[in-house]
This record gives sequence, C-alpha cells and structure tokens, in this order.
Amino acid sequence: MSMVQSPQFFGEVPPILPKPKISRWPALADWLVIIGCLAYISYRNNHSAQLKSVTEEVGQMQLKLGVQMNMARKSLAEKTGRKLPESDRASDRMFSSMEQKAQSSEDKLRLAIFAGEAQGEAAALNKLDQLSKSSPPAEQMADITTLRMLYTQGVAAVSEQDREGLVKRLGYFGNLALAYGVPENTEPRKSLEAEAQHKLIQVGLVGLGAMVLVVASLVLFVIVIVQLVKKKFSHAYLAMPSTHSVYLEGFALYLVLYLLLGLIIRQFGSVSLPWYLPALLIIPLIMFWARWRGATADEQRRAFGWHLGQGLSQEIGAGLFGYIAGLPIFFAGAVLSAILVHVTHVQPYASPIDDMTKGHAGQILALYVLVCGFAPLMEETMFRGVLFHHLRGRWGWLASAGITAFIFGAIHPYGWVAIPALGSLAMVFAALREWRGSIIASMTAHACHNFLATTLLLMLLR
Repeated sequence: MSMVQSPQFFGEVPPILPKPKISRWPALADWLVIIGCLAYISYRNNHSAQLKSVTEEVGQMQLKLGVQMNMARKSLAEKTGRKLPESDRASDRMFSSMEQKAQSSEDKLRLAIFAGEAQGEAAALNKLDQLSKSSPPAEQMADITTLRMLYTQGVAAVSEQDREGLVKRLGYFGNLALAYGVPENTEPRKSLEAEAQHKLIQVGLVGLGAMVLVVASLVLFVIVIVQLVKKKFSHAYLAMPSTHSVYLEGFALYLVLYLLLGLIIRQFGSVSLPWYLPALLIIPLIMFWARWRGATADEQRRAFGWHLGQGLSQEIGAGLFGYIAGLPIFFAGAVLSAILVHVTHVQPYASPIDDMTKGHAGQILALYVLVCGFAPLMEETMFRGVLFHHLRGRWGWLASAGITAFIFGAIHPYGWVAIPALGSLAMVFAALREWRGSIIASMTAHACHNFLATTLLLMLLR
C-alpha cells in the first residue's frame, strides 16, 4: 500500500519555486463568483418546472417493479402447479405500500390498473371511482371511462383507437390494462409475463451482486482503516504553497462557462451528448488561462493531476480498490441525505438525463459516454484537480476535501438534501487524489460509480 512521494510525470519533476506575494483581492473576487454560481444553481433548481421530484420518478419505478414482481410470482406459481392463497398477503402488502406512495392523479390511475391485475375487477373499479371524484383532467377522465368499459365488458368492447390511446398515454400500464382477462399465451399478456420473469431474474442478480459488493466494501474499508492506523499509507500528492490564485480563477471561470453552456442547452430543450461536447473545450481554455497567468507546463500537470502516477494500470487498479473501499462512506452520506428528506420533507430532484434512459440504443450508448467518460474527465479535472490543488496549497487535506465536496454536491441538480450523499462520494475521490497524486484513480472511481448507478437505473426503468 505504500507509495513513493514523487509521481512519474511526462518529464522530470520540476522544482517547487516560491511565488511572489500578490494581493488577496483577486481570490476574494473568485470566491464571490463561485458563491454566486452556487446561489444561482440553487435558485434555478428550486424554481425549475423541468426538474421533477425524485419521489415521483422512484414512485413510478417502484409501482412498475411491484406489478412485474407480482405478475412473475403468479406466472411461476401457475407453471409449477403451486396455488397461491386467495388472500395473497405478499401481493396485498405490495399494493398497500404502492397506494401510500401514489400522490398524483397519474399515479392513482396506474394504481387502479395495478388493482385490476392484482385484486380483480371490483378493486379496479373502486379505485377508478375514487379518482373520478377528485376531478382529474379531461384526458384522464377519458382513460377512466375506457378502463371502466374494459373491466366491466372486456377488452373486446374497447375500440382500437381507445386501446392505442391507453398505450400512448400510459405506456406499460396501458398494455397491462389491455392484458386484463387475456389468456396466458395470448398477447399482450404473454409478452408482459415474459418481461416480468426477466425482471425477476435481474432483480435477483442485482440483489446477489449488491450483497457481494457490500461484503467486499466492508472488508476493504476495514483493511484501509487498519493500514491508516499503522501509517502504512503514504500520499503521492505534493501540496504546493502559493500566494497566487490562478487555479481558483480557473475554477470560477469553469463554473461560469459551464452555466452559460447549460443555459444554451436548456433553450434548445436537449440533453443529448452532442450538446455537451463543446464543454470539453473548457479544459483547454482553463489551461490557456493558467499559462497566460504565468503557470508553467509542469506546474499545470501537477495542478490538474494529468500524469500517469505510478503507471496507468496501477492507477486504474487503485481507483477500483478505492471506490469499493470507500462505499461505506458513501452509504453513510446517503443515509444522512435520507434522514434530511424524512425530517425536512424536502424531496431531491430527479436528474434531467434520466429521460435518456428511455431512448433507443444509440441514446443509451451516448448516455454511458456522457456519465462514464465526459463527467469523470470534466469533474475530476476541475474539482479534484484545479480546485483541490488550490485549496490544498493553503489548508490540510480534510478542509480542502470538505470544501471541494460541498461545492461538488451543490452544483448537481438534485437539491441541497442530496449534498451529504454526493459530498461523501467526493470525499472518497479526494482521498484517492491525495493518495495517488494523479487524478486517474479518482476518474476511475467516478466512472465506476456512474456506470453502476446508470446500469441499475436502466434495469429498473426500461
């Protein structure tokens, strides 16, 4: 676990020269710009009609998953000859849980369809009657009328136009409603049951993988703690005390440019990959700015963390090791965020890129490029590179990592209650930067986390 103190650069390690003392006013101006950007992001998140509560997204996800698990159980019971009891407690508990979480009229309409599938015609009609009394929009009233006809007279009584309307507006739940009373080997029930069984296998594999990952993370976390107590870990990052604020200026400039690009993207209503590619130009612009302000090429390499450290393969391996070992810290932050949500009743927002998970194969590939390539490169360079380097030249690791982690959590469009979860993850990334010197390890950990989160999201949403 021990590391040498000098990382392998593309060239010899330059001597650290003292910097001339200059006024602190530029640094104060930089911090005012950074704070202003964070305030704007917070205001935009709280007033954006485009951002949906994560509770709404999770509620829809859980409802669909609950329907699929219930359908898979019934299908497997029929195929194995096992009879489920007339009062299926597992199904009733699942339905009751979904009922408590259904807030919007759309969710309640989906819940009525779930009731038809899990509990039969009477339960579905009861839910539809309750929803009718709440004066839902005209389009939903039309769906309610169609569903009443479906449950009382059968699918054959529903016109082709009304069937297409249900599927268009309700998606999966529209197909589920049209499967009511349909024999097992007839569409759309046949496809829905096959999908449900496939989802059951996926959930089982995810659960097994999660158990293995949790055990591995706890073991590695304990190993790291023991090694730290024994002082077996050394750090390759070398703080560079400095009186100038060129890298703080660079980070402030990054926030301004990134926000401007975000405004342009929202004007066109697109979150596709091509709109994010121009953001890659921000990195060379910050490099040019630092060179123009007097930073040397070797000094930049240190600051940005753009070097091979102890070798590409070792840095990647260290990133994977560090990410798994750091998961308990992330879990602790996630629990703290959950407590804040419970106490304050403030819900985090769903990510705008979640809509990309519902696209075609090309969009899914672009999503992976965005979250596993673009985001780690950009954010690790700017946060664990530029900003961390500036702070680390003035304060110790804990303060530098903490400030960086707070800003990292605050700029993401999830709301302030998500800062502990994101910040804890950022602390792990900062620890990797301190340990390895290069940002390859933190980029690897960042990419690994985004890959796992995106894959899990895809499995649940699609």
